[in-house]
Amino acid sequence: MSRESCFASSTKYQIDFLQVLDDYRGYSGYEAELMVMRIYFLFCTFSGPMKGFNSNSPSMSFSRVMTERRQLLRDQCLKKPPNPLFLKEADFSRFIVIEKLKLVFCFIPKVSCTTWKRTLYSAENDGEQLKGVPHNKKLFSWLQDYSILERQKILSTYYKAMFVREPFARLASAYRDKIKKPWFKRFLHPGKTKLEIEGEKDLPFSAFVRRVIETNATQQKAGIEDQHWRSYEHICPCEVDYDFIGHFENVDKEAPTLLKIIGVDGYVKFPDYRPSKTSPYMLEYYSQLTIDEIFQLQELFDLDFKLFGYDFPGLLEDILKEKGPSEES
Repeated sequence: MSRESCFASSTKYQIDFLQVLDDYRGYSGYEAELMVMRIYFLFCTFSGPMKGFNSNSPSMSFSRVMTERRQLLRDQCLKKPPNPLFLKEADFSRFIVIEKLKLVFCFIPKVSCTTWKRTLYSAENDGEQLKGVPHNKKLFSWLQDYSILERQKILSTYYKAMFVREPFARLASAYRDKIKKPWFKRFLHPGKTKLEIEGEKDLPFSAFVRRVIETNATQQKAGIEDQHWRSYEHICPCEVDYDFIGHFENVDKEAPTLLKIIGVDGYVKFPDYRPSKTSPYMLEYYSQLTIDEIFQLQELFDLDFKLFGYDFPGLLEDILKEKGPSEES
């Protein structure tokens, strides 16, 4: 479908269409063309099958999926007490800013974070491939480094994107990836010397979860939870009106879609990746936990489940069924 015929006939999402169009008034030249491309891809393409989002229908159009994800985030966020000092007090240290593309992207560790850094570096640098590990902060501009007025302007005019992941899958991935790292062993063995820690064997997932449960309540209040399992809400605050909320479970479809929307798909490609719904190690790890521990974790990450439409017990349903209603009965 051409842009002209789509813009002339599209009424299915008229309210959202007009709202997006109004948000991008005042642009000219290259910026105007970029905004038109974003509106076009959001409302006029990707109408083929995509796994539904909290829907009884087996497929939904891309724009409908994104509209429902954004609306859910807004609705859940409204339940929080408003913070008039949000732009001053919020942690924007995970928000990359690409002025050339009028893009803001919020990185969440263990949600293809490293891959996205490489991809967006190429997007900002005309397809140039990044050499080495992409964790040097100087490689990008960060929203945290802008003034409050600049943050306000950027967040009200730039295209804002993020990707999330099923919370329990993210926690298991963090454990699997980091368990051999020295800092991770220090977390698992508080109060022990470096020599004692080096001699310790890797703790099982169940011990790791108990440490997370024990420490996170205190750490959340102090704002010092480890970033690899820190709540999404504390990394990418829901007060930001995200235009694109991608799901890691569909990254093979949704990452290329985002690259098309920001106009770089001609020279940047997201690596081929098809995440499995449940990995063997995920079931192996969570089967080590008691029912009480699983529900304590659910309480810890409850807001992440609600904000982004992930169901509980979700991936752990079979494990809970096997354990039964009570392990003491």
